[in-house]
Amino acid sequence: MLFQPSKTTISLTETSKEPKLVRYTCNRRPKVPETI
Repeated sequence: MLFQPSKTTISLTETSKEPKLVRYTCNRRPKVPETI
């Protein structure tokens, strides 16, 4: 669910304190957001 490139995920991450996830979802990469 958290690793789904959905608009809901992006919105949730945007409001969350994890902006890295937003980048990961935007890039839709199978790697961890921390590796980006």
